[in-house]
Amino acid sequence: MIVTLIDKSNKMIKSLAPLSILVGGIILMMYFHTIGYFAYDISIGDGLYLISIAATFGMLYIIFIGVMTCAGLTVTNRLIWKPLNNLLNFIEGKFGVKNILNDALDFKVKTEPVMWLLGTIGTIWILLMSVDQISKFDLKGIISLLSTTLFCALGWNGLNDIFSSERQKSISLMTLFILPLLLSGANTSLMNGTMRLLNIRQEHITIHLKKPYIAYAKEYGFNGSHSDFGDEYLKYTNFNAVFTGPGKSTVISPQNDKHTTLVIPNESLVIIKNKKTQSK
Repeated sequence: MIVTLIDKSNKMIKSLAPLSILVGGIILMMYFHTIGYFAYDISIGDGLYLISIAATFGMLYIIFIGVMTCAGLTVTNRLIWKPLNNLLNFIEGKFGVKNILNDALDFKVKTEPVMWLLGTIGTIWILLMSVDQISKFDLKGIISLLSTTLFCALGWNGLNDIFSSERQKSISLMTLFILPLLLSGANTSLMNGTMRLLNIRQEHITIHLKKPYIAYAKEYGFNGSHSDFGDEYLKYTNFNAVFTGPGKSTVISPQNDKHTTLVIPNESLVIIKNKKTQSK
């Protein structure tokens, strides 16, 4: 039994590895697009490091899809989609307004304990990702996160229960993997979290810039203060390093303006992590 389990695990890993690199590469390109920078001055070793980052992105995204699918088939199906479908069916019977979502919302709630465990983890993940959106009253973001569980559940059912043709299965696969990436807003949290985990993204930091890049920062309206690193440096607080490698440059951004980024050569800046950040 153990040998069979190991064999199945090896086959799964072999099949998921190319997919994870492909999906991770897409997410990595999206991250570069978000920060307005692409690491072009890289060595062969840096290129291999980027591939490993892409694989990490991909594996985390596949895990995300897995728990969102379980959430869609269990928790959110029982708490949201089933009651919503019953309400729409009641309105259809009472007022004659056709329930056009019945085919999408009418699917069975899974009862397997493992599915419920993973579904609960997925629901908790949604709640954690929604905290910032709730504070900003971003109802659209919260709805899109919950809708992710529905798309994942539909994609899973399409692959396993409903559709038979290869074309329909391809559509289900696209629904399962692509729509959540585009609609959930999860890609931003996934990208930032992975970059923090790999220490490529560092937040709430103090930066010491060296001349002539002090003038570069001043052009963007950033005025530094005295630096203990010498007269050639100025100190800047409340910044994020959104990309610290691989490559020969670092991309920094003020905490209160994520759309403004400055590309600084590594030898022209010093990054100091704040003590509060280090203690976390």
